[in-house]
Amino acid sequence: MSADTATAGPQDKWAQVLSDPAARKQWLPAFSIDHLGAEGILAPPKHLLDWYQSLHAAVTDEQTPKNQALFAPRNYGKTVSTIEVVPAWLAVNFPQIRMAVVSHKKKHANKRAKTAVAAIEEACERYDVPIYEESKTTIQLEAGRTNIEPTLEPLSIRTSDTGSHFDVIIYDDIATLTNQTTALRETISENFEEFTDNVAAKRGATCLPHKSVNIVIGTRKTPEDVYREQVLSTNTPGWDGHIARGVSQPGWSARVWRATPDWHVIENEEYVVHGTDGGVYDTLRDVPDDVDVIDDGIRPADDTQFRTLWPDFERPETLLTKVVSKAGDTRSRYSSSIVNNSRSNAAWWVLLSGRTFPRSARRFGYSLQESTWATSSKPSWSTQETGHVPPYSRNTVALNSGSTDRACTVVS
Repeated sequence: MSADTATAGPQDKWAQVLSDPAARKQWLPAFSIDHLGAEGILAPPKHLLDWYQSLHAAVTDEQTPKNQALFAPRNYGKTVSTIEVVPAWLAVNFPQIRMAVVSHKKKHANKRAKTAVAAIEEACERYDVPIYEESKTTIQLEAGRTNIEPTLEPLSIRTSDTGSHFDVIIYDDIATLTNQTTALRETISENFEEFTDNVAAKRGATCLPHKSVNIVIGTRKTPEDVYREQVLSTNTPGWDGHIARGVSQPGWSARVWRATPDWHVIENEEYVVHGTDGGVYDTLRDVPDDVDVIDDGIRPADDTQFRTLWPDFERPETLLTKVVSKAGDTRSRYSSSIVNNSRSNAAWWVLLSGRTFPRSARRFGYSLQESTWATSSKPSWSTQETGHVPPYSRNTVALNSGSTDRACTVVS
């Protein structure tokens, strides 16, 4: 490394990598820009850069744990980064690779695989990697046509005896509220262990530089789940800003994201409410019945800090308004759809913990308990379905209910 390179700042480093097609192809964070587009922002947001770096190291660095996990709020890019960008990056750099996308049901795995296959096709076309054959949910690259397994295949966590072996297995939301609160829970845990121990290819039997890699992503629905049994060492982590580290069981590198580290602003009602009548109110209880809250109208009070995980995507007032807006009142059609789609409600979480919450929180049916787990409705980020998500611009998304950990992250 030259002296100039060693002293180059982040902007210079990105400029150097992005100007070199070979380097851009090989370095996962830069590859993500090729796939998703920079839209005027040079690098991915910090939380995704952290995740990309960890996955890149898991593949290329011998000492980095080969079992990686991420538990995060909805709509913060974990699915797009892990189901789209990562498989495409792996396919063009290791065209003999065998990958599996595993979910709680085969139908959901098929849905995720469609997105992954489309991303792989796009990347292979860009980098001139020959494709042997493909369908909507599977793809086989020319370099891997002698493998029994395809380049990418969808599987269900309910079936562990596949007879196949994979270089990379991506587990997407394998734990649901249903399969973790019924007799299925033990089966899911046993099958997960079988996948990670035996379905993942052994050292020396993989095309990757060192060893096969397991990647887990999900949003937690209950505290005692397969993630706590197999991956996480605690339900009450310490926090480094928006990211909790040091929560991993041996052999795992896990992280937890939270939407905001400033939950006290919501819990203590340290915000003001802007009404359509031009008034500014101290709480929602002060807003007259004939007055609505303006868009992004719930904002931190003066001299109050309220940070969000991805400020370019979701500004502080947007998150605040989502959680405590009068739009959550059951009289509105908007809030009715939120409450009706929720898999549980605040009363269930209060019963679980014995905690009470501000009335403005309880009345919406949101889950606002201090916990590392979460419950949430189906993601409403429609661009996730298409596989073309602009992660560097602020988008309007429908609210999903949920909660996070002791520092009280909102899962949106």
